[in-house]
Amino acid sequence: MRRVAVAASGLSIYDPLVPDREDLFYSREELEGVLCEYLRGRELPGENRTKAKVAKQLVAAALGYPVPLSFQRTSPRFPGQDLDLFAQASNNVQVYNQDLDPTRRYAILKLDSEAQIESVRVVDGVALALLDGDGTITSKFQARRKGGGTGSALVSSLDTEFFREFAEPVDQLSGAELAALDPLNPPQSGRVLSIGALYERLQSLLGTAVEHLPLGERTRAQWFHELVSATLGLRRHADSGQFPDISCQALEVKLQYRQTIDLGLVLPTSEGGSRFLGSDLRHCDARYLVAYTEVGPDGHFISALVLTTGEDFFEKFDLMGGLGQNDKLQIHLPGNFFAQSKCPPD
Repeated sequence: MRRVAVAASGLSIYDPLVPDREDLFYSREELEGVLCEYLRGRELPGENRTKAKVAKQLVAAALGYPVPLSFQRTSPRFPGQDLDLFAQASNNVQVYNQDLDPTRRYAILKLDSEAQIESVRVVDGVALALLDGDGTITSKFQARRKGGGTGSALVSSLDTEFFREFAEPVDQLSGAELAALDPLNPPQSGRVLSIGALYERLQSLLGTAVEHLPLGERTRAQWFHELVSATLGLRRHADSGQFPDISCQALEVKLQYRQTIDLGLVLPTSEGGSRFLGSDLRHCDARYLVAYTEVGPDGHFISALVLTTGEDFFEKFDLMGGLGQNDKLQIHLPGNFFAQSKCPPD
């Protein structure tokens, strides 16, 4: 049982589980099940701050972790499980001073009139964002290159300072070293190409004819993802559907047929963590490759490459709108939200 394994590990809620302890990482369904089992009927007494503390204590214990004497002010509240927590007496979830993270899990505890937990629902950031506004994810962040700029550019001459300290990127890796990397694994210290070396290696993409043009955007994106993996010399192509596309090189890739770039639910400059980048790396430490296409005599081809760190992304691009940075984002939960829980209200 995963809860027993977590308890035996001696890890805290703040300890990372990747890449070595994925066996301790609860799936979303497991989280909802264990929280239903251990929390339903428990009381959250006192004012809001006290309720929040007791809720975190109960969740930590339910998952098998030792309960901290005091809780650090982290985002998410349970970094090791990429889990945030809300205790709700009303149907309005209030997210303060942060963007919704599409891969993060959000545990929402429903309280009855006696402040007892009567239901638990765990959803990811995408599912929560779907409840915002008119019920569609039309509020994804989008960007456009500044001033109609064209041509290739290496925006960031160096990786972020934090990335350099954590991952120790190098200017050269042998073919054997690159072939030994798994694209789904987080960056390994000394096994990551520097952003300058990445840019040089990816120059061979320029002029490449774009395949699968008549097919859907997802297939085009997958083709480009495979092409970048092969160009870097990785042993295989693999796509988890999570950020970033090529985790071992902390690289997110985008193939553009138009000027508008879809960024998803998290800004490149976000200082929030991503468990697919490892325990400490943030979205802003990732590298973003934007490849533009043009139409030639024989069809579309890759005409320009822009490579930047997330931290420097908006030096070259303008934000077009979207969720924005909200001091408080309020999301209304529909009446049947908890009816879909593993422990629906009575």
